[in-house]
Amino acid sequence: MDLLNTLLEIQDLDLRKSEIDKQSTSIPAQKKDIISSLKKDKQIYEAFNEQQKEAEKACKELTYETDKLRQQKAKIMIQSGDTKDNSTYTKLVKEADSYDSRIDDMESTFLEHLDKVADIKSKKKVIAEQLKTMIGKIEQDIKDLDRRHKNLVESLPDTIAKRKELAQTVDEETLIDYERIFKSKGSFRAVIVPITHDTSCGFCHIKLSKKDTSSAAKGLGKCLECGAFLYK
Repeated sequence: MDLLNTLLEIQDLDLRKSEIDKQSTSIPAQKKDIISSLKKDKQIYEAFNEQQKEAEKACKELTYETDKLRQQKAKIMIQSGDTKDNSTYTKLVKEADSYDSRIDDMESTFLEHLDKVADIKSKKKVIAEQLKTMIGKIEQDIKDLDRRHKNLVESLPDTIAKRKELAQTVDEETLIDYERIFKSKGSFRAVIVPITHDTSCGFCHIKLSKKDTSSAAKGLGKCLECGAFLYK
């Protein structure tokens, strides 16, 4: 295998390793994001739970207070029935009647809270269905990520071994030069690139001189602008 093809194969392996490293690093973050999205929906559901509890508590307290007022009214009505004095009777009946508006107000408020409970339950049902669907999807997504991570990790030793074997066939100076440029460009882009049809560098797209193109024509040249290796 000639130098150019050997370096191109080394580069493919380096790009593959960089991608493996990148994905392996990003997978835990992806899993965290997935779990966070579920946590937010759970928090919304729990917030509805709290609202429902508060509304139900208000209903219970209103029921208690309304019953208490009815009992007080009933006592007054019994007192009015037992009294012989017209003035006292009229006063007691008037007092009993005053309880009606208070009871009506409490019953209206009770119905409002009852409607609120029904509305919250309806919203909770929708959220619960969404959570059920989301949990199933999240469990599958996490399994897929774990499987992909396992495959990536398992493929890494073979990639490294092949790369090491090929690197031994390249002269040290050329290999060091290539590795320096590959690393300096971020390790995710090919730095051994073809000259484009308009005789520009395939990496930085700068127009090349005849000297650059002629050296590439002989096997492997270099772009003086970005340092990329060139070939035709």
